[in-house]
Amino acid sequence: MKYTGVECVACKQIFDENSDAVVCPVCGAPHHRECWMQTGKCAMNDLHAQGYAWVFPQEILEARKKEETAAKPPEKEKLDIKLKNGENIIACPNCGAANYENDIYCLRCGSKLNGEAPPEDDGEEDRGFFASAFREGDRSDGYYRSLRDDFDRYGGISPDALIDGIPCSEYSAFVGGQRPGKIIRRISTLERYDRKISWTWAAVIFGPVWFLWRKMKKEGLILCVALLFLAAMYATLEINPTVVSYYKEMIGIASNAARGELSISEVQQELSELQGEYMDKIADSYSTGRLVALDVIQYFAIAGIPVISGAFAMHRYRKKVKEEIMEIRSQCSSMDEYARALESRGGTSSAGAVVGIIAVVLAVMCVMYLPFAISMLV
Repeated sequence: MKYTGVECVACKQIFDENSDAVVCPVCGAPHHRECWMQTGKCAMNDLHAQGYAWVFPQEILEARKKEETAAKPPEKEKLDIKLKNGENIIACPNCGAANYENDIYCLRCGSKLNGEAPPEDDGEEDRGFFASAFREGDRSDGYYRSLRDDFDRYGGISPDALIDGIPCSEYSAFVGGQRPGKIIRRISTLERYDRKISWTWAAVIFGPVWFLWRKMKKEGLILCVALLFLAAMYATLEINPTVVSYYKEMIGIASNAARGELSISEVQQELSELQGEYMDKIADSYSTGRLVALDVIQYFAIAGIPVISGAFAMHRYRKKVKEEIMEIRSQCSSMDEYARALESRGGTSSAGAVVGIIAVVLAVMCVMYLPFAISMLV
């Protein structure tokens, strides 16, 4: 009620939310309806001739303004810093730290950027807000649980925020898995700063396995072919007459042992003598050009391909997600069909990962056993 907390000019009692107020049409003074009905006129009637006009108490106006300000979420303060994707950098209303406009939580203190502060830490250990928020066990209250769930699902970004023109919630549905937010956060960073390079350790360690697991067939198969080709080249360049002679003599020793002509100790002795005789010869049998070629192939396979994969994996995945989602949109006629398509065409592929593992194993076996196999055929 407009006059709640104000004093009736007749009975001097305070209006509450249920009071029925009557306002004098001459001076604007508020009365209880009962007070007005008793006299039939304004309690300040004698002062009307002197030009009296009732004024709303200033202290009540100020108190109401404070209440409204406290109830209203503070506006996100912009810091006049605009990112490459047009998003603003804003100040956290709780600690003042710079944050992304589309984020839900402050990255420093964990407050919601709409002004809601996080619960106080237990004070056992000063490990920072996020260390407490993601701590296992005792952190099961609603605020911390919602924060963890939000970062797991959307990477701390508003579900309605656009990433490459696609709502974050749709990105999350396509990426799939238990924690799509980790990938979404990194893709959002690429868009925010217009970057193409972002280090992805999973792609470095697992190479084609990661790409095929993420249903990136073209990139994964290219890596598989590249690894097999490099492995075959390496194994082929390793072969020369000295190496062939070494393997043939080793095969001869193994054959004699299989026929029972050599005891185990004799086999060990002959293999030891063979290695002593040939190791220096094999090292000297390669030309400088062939040694350089072997080193180049080795370092490119061990370091070059993983580094390239790790640096551009997220950029390639971002491009794939955008293309796939746009294609799905053009094909679906309803939201239910669209949701099902995002789930089925996105996510991960166990079969793809198996194909990648097989390719890596074949490449390793090629390096280890191809020279031996060729020596047997020569």
